[in-house]
Amino acid sequence: MGLAYIPSIAAISFYFDEKINLASGIAVSGVGIGNFLYPPIIRFLVGAFDWKQSLLVLGAVSLHVCVFGGLMRPVKRPEVTEKQPILDISPFKKKGYIMLCVNILLFCCGISTVYVHLVAYAEKCGFGNDYSAMLISGLGVSNLVGRFLFGAIAHHTRSNPFAIYGIAFALSGVTICLIPAFSSYWLLMVDVCCFGLLSGCFGTLLVPILISLLGLRRFANGYGCLLLFMAAGQLIGAFASGWWNSSLFLNYNCTAM
Repeated sequence: MGLAYIPSIAAISFYFDEKINLASGIAVSGVGIGNFLYPPIIRFLVGAFDWKQSLLVLGAVSLHVCVFGGLMRPVKRPEVTEKQPILDISPFKKKGYIMLCVNILLFCCGISTVYVHLVAYAEKCGFGNDYSAMLISGLGVSNLVGRFLFGAIAHHTRSNPFAIYGIAFALSGVTICLIPAFSSYWLLMVDVCCFGLLSGCFGTLLVPILISLLGLRRFANGYGCLLLFMAAGQLIGAFASGWWNSSLFLNYNCTAM
């Protein structure tokens, strides 16, 4: 999936120019759709089969990325004429790019904690398996709406993608901090949906911001390096929060609905 993701996002930057904000929002909306559909589908598969057969079904579905990848065709852009080295570290010479890498690292530490441990936290609060899984579905729907919304907002000529990106990230961090404060299921659902809506800027605005920082010629390489920080954040966040399982996040005294 990682090998397929970078070329697909890079293709957007080649296909679109003036409407790239809206195009990237639509293209990455599949993440929100998947977050909505997969929790109940996985629960159904595990209930109908075992976990090994369920993984085979999910793997077969994921294999269809080859079909859609085969439909992509190269587009020549006059901005990209030079051959690029396999490993280009020139993006790290820009302070803005370094700050973005740190931002992605810290954000992914938080978002991985939510995605990995939210259902377990809700079950510990006594909300039940089905209701707990619905939190991820709610997060996915709101994230889908957020990606379209931020894409439309950033498409406006007077909008500032950098300002929108910073404000949305700050507010999404607040919603994560508020998760242990809610003992009601529906308040928790509202908070999770707000987080999903605000975090929708992550996939949508990252493409135009990177192009603005690095230019189209270094976009693919810069995006690939950025994903290393993304992966490191997801690994560190989920692991650290799971290891620190006596923290407030997983042992907060909450009550059922």
